[in-house]
Amino acid sequence: MSSPLSLYRRLHRSISKLPPPHNPKNMLEQLRTGFAKNLHLAPNTPETIAAIKKGSSNLKFISMISTGNNKKRTGSEEAENGTGSYVFKESDNGCVGAEEGKGEMQKKAPHSNWRMGNMDPDSVKTHHRQLARAGYKGNSDVIGSMGF
Repeated sequence: MSSPLSLYRRLHRSISKLPPPHNPKNMLEQLRTGFAKNLHLAPNTPETIAAIKKGSSNLKFISMISTGNNKKRTGSEEAENGTGSYVFKESDNGCVGAEEGKGEMQKKAPHSNWRMGNMDPDSVKTHHRQLARAGYKGNSDVIGSMGF
């Protein structure tokens, strides 16, 4: 969970960057009065935690409506929100379950049978269909009658 001071600073920065249709001055005043109203709360009490969660949700909303704050979430924000990346894996006993982590990148095949001298017949057929569809009749259409 973020500290109230860092939350206040991030909210203030985000509100200041809002585009003109919104009213940043009014929102900044609401931010100041809201934080001043909750200044008496002791740290790590349920009321403080609820106020910080409300401020975090307001920050997310402001980030959504502003155009300059389209950034990726950091790992600490993902952990704070309970969101993240999950991968389905099969365990040793054969059960499949979700684990936190990132998926593995698939590598390209190191070798292909289809090269320039030995082209894939399906690819060649598709290529000829697309040429016919585009109205291509031969090189003379492109080069001209003189051959250059």
